[in-house]
Amino acid sequence: MSDKLEVENVNHPEHITRVDAVKYAAAKMALLAILSGQEQGLTQTEMMAAIKVQIDQTLFPNGAKSGWWMKTVQLDLEAKGQIIRIIGKNPCAGHWHEFGAQTRDLTLGANPFLTAGNKNKDFYRDARTQHPL
Repeated sequence: MSDKLEVENVNHPEHITRVDAVKYAAAKMALLAILSGQEQGLTQTEMMAAIKVQIDQTLFPNGAKSGWWMKTVQLDLEAKGQIIRIIGKNPCAGHWHEFGAQTRDLTLGANPFLTAGNKNKDFYRDARTQHPL
């Protein structure tokens, strides 16, 4: 039996889910590698595409189920403040802050889907990355 890990969901702060610890760790490592150095952030669509090739192929052959794991890790890391969702219109690369994008502290229980609109207009980045906002 594999070890389990409790994960949070920024959209449902009271809800805790238990998932496979090894697969979670692999997806987390891949997602943080993808977001590392991405000052302007990546859309969910870009993250989904990138994780298919970045994730451990022995655990996720041909990226199978990597999208589900990417989203699970993304929501958990947002809840823990380790990645940040940048809410705003789809920016041009390097100029996203000129379009009025703002960061939101998602650890306060705000539901970003109520104000964010289309998921492809939101960008995500590693919370440790410096940015001009």
